[in-house]
Amino acid sequence: MECSKERYKKNYKEVLERLHQLAEQYSKPCPQLVVVSKKKAKEDILACVSATAHQDFGENYASELREKSEWFLQNHPRQKIIWHFIGQLQTNNLSMIARHASVVHTLYKQKHAEKLSVLAQKHQKSIDVYLQLKVDSSKPSGGSKEDVLTLAQSVTELEGLHLKGLMVFPPVTYQDDLMQERPPLAYQGFRGFADLIGEKKLSLGTSSDLAMSVSAGTSLVRVGRAILGER
Repeated sequence: MECSKERYKKNYKEVLERLHQLAEQYSKPCPQLVVVSKKKAKEDILACVSATAHQDFGENYASELREKSEWFLQNHPRQKIIWHFIGQLQTNNLSMIARHASVVHTLYKQKHAEKLSVLAQKHQKSIDVYLQLKVDSSKPSGGSKEDVLTLAQSVTELEGLHLKGLMVFPPVTYQDDLMQERPPLAYQGFRGFADLIGEKKLSLGTSSDLAMSVSAGTSLVRVGRAILGER
């Protein structure tokens, strides 16, 4: 584990330095970092937490989220982990997500919002939510701008849910290598649209498009392999 801790500490430091560098370069606030830990072992997450004191981790699968959350609660109760769910929401996995996640990034259906509200109240908690905008026609998840705006109004009236802002998964072809002097117009559009949603936060950016996302003014980036390595 010591070897892993040193590697994660080094990678984590490099990513943070990169984020601060980009924020200064583009005169933007430095975004919050969520470490994506899907398909990584519980011990890897523990090593990362021990090495960096980082608390925000993102999971894509409800069963994996439950397993890791329960393992930390049972074996390392003093380690405060803030779990972000960044995978696809389904009716049959909402119960697990509501119980274990503090933040949900992929809400775009009214029925899921209503169910999460009921479950959040059941567990006597408040869940931060981002509404997912559909921008890639090849992917099934996400809502249109009109649907997102309608859902935003509804979520503000649902108990147990706290509307943070907008989440976007851009097409995989959007990469920093393709960026010129300024971010693509699409990224600037994401930032502008996020200003209409909740607290105006924008969840945008991964290992492959950090520069574009920070230059556009993202509030939160989701980075996995640059810190924890390939899955």
